[in-house]
Amino acid sequence: MDALENIRLFQELVRCGGDIHTWCYGADGALLGSNCPDEGIFDTAFTLSGCRGRMLDYGAAQDGPVVLGAGMGLIWGAAFEKQGGQLARAYVLGPVFFSDVAIQQIKNGLAAYDGEAAMAWKVRFIEHIKQVPAAQHI
Repeated sequence: MDALENIRLFQELVRCGGDIHTWCYGADGALLGSNCPDEGIFDTAFTLSGCRGRMLDYGAAQDGPVVLGAGMGLIWGAAFEKQGGQLARAYVLGPVFFSDVAIQQIKNGLAAYDGEAAMAWKVRFIEHIKQVPAAQHI
């Protein structure tokens, strides 16, 4: 199997456990692909929360996987592909909540991004976040 076939198989296996999405980022942080229907909303959350930057920093220095969290209770897991010791790609699972979270807690968490995120994005995010599973229920 080539890498793309492996990724597709992995995506299918992960979906068996719930509605958890897979993502692939390049070494520069560019989103290369995802199976998330709300890709723009959750990629923005990944970036605004600082998780994309922390993922790239960690992946450049370390080889093992990492769990990344956002203040509003979201987590993502990331694993890395390296070529010649350099980060080539990052494969991400998520987002999921680390436990059940009330909508008001999410709104409070979003307040930290008042200067960075447009109100329209926040409204769309709140609408779509209800579909994100809690890790304890997966």
